Amino acid sequence: MNTAAPDEPLRQQLEFDDHDLECNRDGRLSAAQAARIVRRENRREQRLMLFAIATAVVGFVLLFFEPTLGMLALAVVGVVLGIRAINRIRSGGIAEGARVETVTGPIELHRVTKTSGGQGFDYRIWAGVQYAPTDKGREMSSATKVFTVDKSLWDLLEHGADYAIHYFRGKPVSIEYRAPPVSGQTQP
Repeated sequence: MNTAAPDEPLRQQLEFDDHDLECNRDGRLSAAQAARIVRRENRREQRLMLFAIATAVVGFVLLFFEPTLGMLALAVVGVVLGIRAINRIRSGGIAEGARVETVTGPIELHRVTKTSGGQGFDYRIWAGVQYAPTDKGREMSSATKVFTVDKSLWDLLEHGADYAIHYFRGKPVSIEYRAPPVSGQTQP
C-alpha cells in the first residue's frame, strides 16, 4: 500500500475522481459512474447475446440430426434471453443520482476457494469489521458487508486498515483509505 497517497491506486482501479467521491459521500452515483456501469453492463449483454445467437444456430442445426439436443440448445437460448430481459430491466434503473450505500470501518481480506465451480480463489473484503475483546486478545465478532472483488483491487487494500467503501448493487464504486491498521491487526 502506498502510504503517501493511499487512495490514488484505488482511484485508478475503480476509475473514480473527486466529483464521483463527493457524490458517493452524498449517497448517490455521479453521471460518469452511472455511464461506466451502463457501458460495462452493455458489454456483458453483448457477450451474452453472441452466445445466444451461436447456441440458437447450433440448436436449429441439431433439430435435424438430434432433436432432443436441438430442443435443449433452444431452451438454453430461452434462458439466456430471459437473463437479458432481467438485465435490461435492472440497467434501466442506473442513472445519475442512483442510491449509493457506504460501509465504514476496518476491513479484513480473505482469499477463499471458489464456491461456484471452477478452480482458484475468490477474493473477499469483509468491511465494517467490529471486534470484541476476548481472553485471547481481539477477535472478529461481525462484518457489516462482504464484497467479492477482483484480485487486482484486493491487492491494493491493507488488512486491518480503516476504509469507507461506497458501493452500488453490492459492488464498490469508490473506496477511501481512512486510517492504518490498529496495532496487532496484521494479515492472517
